[in-house]
Amino acid sequence: MKISAMLCLAAVAILSLSACGNDDTVAIDPASAPTTAATPAEAPTVGSYPAFDEPNYSFTVAASCFCAGRGPVRITVVAGEVADAVMVHPKRDGEVVPDYRLVTIDDVIDAANDTSAASVDVDWPTDQAWPDSVYVDPDLMAVDEEIGYTITEVTVP
Repeated sequence: MKISAMLCLAAVAILSLSACGNDDTVAIDPASAPTTAATPAEAPTVGSYPAFDEPNYSFTVAASCFCAGRGPVRITVVAGEVADAVMVHPKRDGEVVPDYRLVTIDDVIDAANDTSAASVDVDWPTDQAWPDSVYVDPDLMAVDEEIGYTITEVTVP
């Protein structure tokens, strides 16, 4: 009886091991296995946003900050420089546009690329050559120095 129990146990072991694989199984070294996942192109990040290549254009920019002269401004840029700026809010018609509001799209992109800022948030659609909005907080511990820009109505002649 002892021999038959041992034979039975051996038979179970052999049958169990034979069920674990077949002759078609091939081991593949993971280091040499081909990869099928494509590496996605990296989206720009703070410090790597591209310049706006148009020298002549107009756009509307609204600034969000704790500062005077708020409201949207229509800016005309000629040869890469601000040539004209007009407040476009009816209650501010005729007001002088403060110097800090005289920005080009490249100035806004420079703010998006500020790697020394504590926080930079950028909304830049992939199908467009400028950001929709940029918000910069130079110092998380300071109050009221943040500035945000919202760009709309870009017109390139």
